[in-house]
Amino acid sequence: MQPLSRHREPHFSGGDIGGSRMPAVDATGDLPRVVRRAAQEARRGRNRGQRALGRWAAGLRRLAAFAVIAVMLAVPAAAALAWQGRLPTGLADLAMLADRLGVALDLDISHVAVVGHRHTSDGEIYSALGLDERATFLGFSGVAARERLARLAWVESTRLVYILPDTLMVEVTERTPGLVWQNRGMLFLVDGAGHILEPVAPTAFTQLPLIVGEGAPEAARDLFDVIAAHGALADEVRAYVRVAERRWTLELRDGRSIHLPAARDDIAGGERAMLAASLATARRLLDDPRLEGGVSEIDLRVPDEPLLLVGRRVSEATGSVRRGG
Repeated sequence: MQPLSRHREPHFSGGDIGGSRMPAVDATGDLPRVVRRAAQEARRGRNRGQRALGRWAAGLRRLAAFAVIAVMLAVPAAAALAWQGRLPTGLADLAMLADRLGVALDLDISHVAVVGHRHTSDGEIYSALGLDERATFLGFSGVAARERLARLAWVESTRLVYILPDTLMVEVTERTPGLVWQNRGMLFLVDGAGHILEPVAPTAFTQLPLIVGEGAPEAARDLFDVIAAHGALADEVRAYVRVAERRWTLELRDGRSIHLPAARDDIAGGERAMLAASLATARRLLDDPRLEGGVSEIDLRVPDEPLLLVGRRVSEATGSVRRGG
């Protein structure tokens, strides 16, 4: 009998036993059926084990992901309370743990990019963010940071963008100057909603309307919403003077004045309705050719009884009654 060789084609060898031929096993031939089945079962067992191990690893990864998300959601709230000094001991430990975890995961905030700001300085924005030397994304509270940014005079809104692994982008939208407010001998820049932005010089922003007096910024919005429908009249106004925080006097560029009424609770629409009716009356009187050049003041404080000051005399708009001035 020739020795078995791994390089020979399978073949059968041996003698007859009872008229049949017994298969001889070659190294490159098929295994006997019993051995082949055992090998197949072993392979299936290994595959099942590998699949089970894969499922277990995937579950572990999902669990870790959920844990990280939970920490990222919980920690900003804890950091916001910590900033206000109202953080319980357990949450304080959680915030500290998150910071340490952020450092371990290399999630430090190493770079801050600020865009959209013109009047707000980088230093003001960085200070409001509240970042320390080893701030991490896990320990950083975007909610608390945006609240602090909103307290800056020029900031109207902000958006925080996290650029992993190490950059925080701050997108700033600043307020638009709309008015100059004169009060107690000083001038301040104000936006259309009445927010005070900063002091200004008398020669700055001369193209903006001038409002004067206590409470003027807060009340100006209603006035300018109404006067927008009277564009020609608005162009003639030099200053809008708030009187006793109740009503307005319009000082025109030609030296004339229009005294508007105070708001009344018994009139539907409140001050806006009163202003709209009074401005319409003022416009009609200013355009009346019979009064051209002679009227120095239009007094509409009593809406149904407008008074005109001609020189030093006050008369009703109809001219039928004169009052001493």
